[in-house]
Amino acid sequence: MLHQFLNAQRRIILMSRRSEGMLLFWPTDDPKSARHLKSAAADLAAMLISHAPKAKVIIGLGRPATRPGEWLRSLQQAQESWHMGKSWHTAPVTYFGDLGTLSTPHRAGRQPGGGALLPQNGAPAHRTR
Repeated sequence: MLHQFLNAQRRIILMSRRSEGMLLFWPTDDPKSARHLKSAAADLAAMLISHAPKAKVIIGLGRPATRPGEWLRSLQQAQESWHMGKSWHTAPVTYFGDLGTLSTPHRAGRQPGGGALLPQNGAPAHRTR
């Protein structure tokens, strides 16, 4: 199901399985705007939930990167967003750039970084662990 969604995007999307879920490095045409990334993440969450209504879907987004050297920063931002979304139990998508001063103090000084998605879904229909 996830592979079908990613193939339909017609982009090369790097993917890595992690203990907490799947990590996706999602290319974007506009590194100054995460609008496309937020939209794609919302579409992915809706698709996963429609196939597994009881699934808990959590997606954390980092800010868009302008070069591969910023991917680590993006990963860290996506992880922080994912943890915030997991603890808040609200919308399935949390974007680092929307956290503002709510981000934790030890991470707040980081520079803006990349466009990564970190979805986690514990549903048996789409198991990521």
